[in-house]
Amino acid sequence: MSRTKKLNLHASYAVFAPGEWVNRDKLEPKHFAPWVEFCKKHGLGADFNPTFFSHPLSENGTLSAADDKVRRFWIEHDLRVREIGGYFAARTGQPCVINHWIPDGSKEVPVDTLAPRQRLKDSYDQIFAKDIPGVVDAVESKVFGIGAESYTVGSHEF
Repeated sequence: MSRTKKLNLHASYAVFAPGEWVNRDKLEPKHFAPWVEFCKKHGLGADFNPTFFSHPLSENGTLSAADDKVRRFWIEHDLRVREIGGYFAARTGQPCVINHWIPDGSKEVPVDTLAPRQRLKDSYDQIFAKDIPGVVDAVESKVFGIGAESYTVGSHEF
């Protein structure tokens, strides 16, 4: 059985028109249209990842952030990523696997390890509430990340 090769993109690879830029919570399929055309031209499928790192609002957590405004920003980002994944699937004719992974954690074990995981669960409940045709969601656990050696919210324990 032959398998089709796929391109895997992070949301940070959005392509903006000259003078246009939107933050991650405002991304749309049109920002990835050149990638879809590339995939179609080369017979590739496309998988997609949200980008929860290298952003000023990721310093104190993303989907598990205690600050509701910050957490809402990242939930919206992931909701848009899933919509874009549906666009990839529809345009390439292949399922789009979305790998959901967050860098949330701390270098030291915090006093409260449960509340961040409860917030993460609530975030994922909101994100995965809607079925999107062609999207295959995967939640990747992390053992640790740089700067999160002692406690990772989305670890296998989650």
